[in-house]
Amino acid sequence: MSHETIGFCTCPEIQDDLNSYFTQCDPTKLIAAHEVGMVRFLNSPTNRSGIFQSQITPGNGKKKILQLTYTPRILPSEIGTSCEKVCSSNTAYGNLCHEYEMGDDCLSAHWYFTLGDLATLCKANDLFIAESIYNHMSALLRRLDIEYADAMVALAGDFANGETGTNAGNNEKTIATRNADNTIDTTGFEEIIFASRNASYCSVPFIIGWNEIQKYMTRLQSGCCAAQGIDLADLVTKHDHIFIPDVNIDSGTAFSANHFITMSAGAVQPLFFNEFSGPAGINTVETQMYKQTVLKHPEYDVPFDFIWSNDCGKINLFIKLNWDLMGMPDDMWFAGDRLTDVTFVNEYVITNP
Repeated sequence: MSHETIGFCTCPEIQDDLNSYFTQCDPTKLIAAHEVGMVRFLNSPTNRSGIFQSQITPGNGKKKILQLTYTPRILPSEIGTSCEKVCSSNTAYGNLCHEYEMGDDCLSAHWYFTLGDLATLCKANDLFIAESIYNHMSALLRRLDIEYADAMVALAGDFANGETGTNAGNNEKTIATRNADNTIDTTGFEEIIFASRNASYCSVPFIIGWNEIQKYMTRLQSGCCAAQGIDLADLVTKHDHIFIPDVNIDSGTAFSANHFITMSAGAVQPLFFNEFSGPAGINTVETQMYKQTVLKHPEYDVPFDFIWSNDCGKINLFIKLNWDLMGMPDDMWFAGDRLTDVTFVNEYVITNP
């Protein structure tokens, strides 16, 4: 990595941190919420129950395959209108199954410092090391959010039947946020709320995006009365939804500009596999010269595999994150159901006049 060329500041008569003089936080260590919006949401208790994680990667450095069984709901068209007794049916009925297996996608970082470097620092050694590990974890989480945005494209399903403004594949819906005269177009928000209800989301819609959709939600929250006599703030307040800003939905990932997504809580589950989780002396190692264990990010509870080794005064550090995202099966509904191919994750594009 390029920052390996950075040296260490020797201890002067007075030394202090950057944020003590210029800002209310240290901008070099900042994890802005909009840079890890999906990481924050997908790993929150609101979204996950932990059942997936405990079954597919139950600890002790093991991976398993989980098979879910489910029975699509019966179509109304299959229900007869006759009371005539049927003694022998020719309609078979069973269930479906879907297998989930942890993938091999991985993010990692490595760096080093020497005991001689630490000797010149004003900061306590343990504090410097902790900050160094935290900083690298934070960088991995920012990269993970980018990877999540790319993976979400494949997990987005179709809109329910009867939805308007969708493309030929029924997997992308177009809305407007501004009118030709640059006033707020409230129908965009109304379409989002309707589409989530039309698709039978199991929770309020979580709207995730950046740029134009972020500005739109801000205008709606701050507005009062549009020209057509609608109290904009009241409109938003009366319709349950949660907006999560995430720059990676609209910034160089698989989604194009002015795109955003909505999802129901629990529709996508994050998974992590830790090679160094398990018995001491096998998966976990703790000596004076070598350490191999699992460390969790203090805010997001994401578990990292961690190695520390002392090579004759050269301290080498390594962290890695084996991750995956699991979406709902795309065959939960029989062909002909109004929810066919719905996965409770939907993609939108904003197109204004």
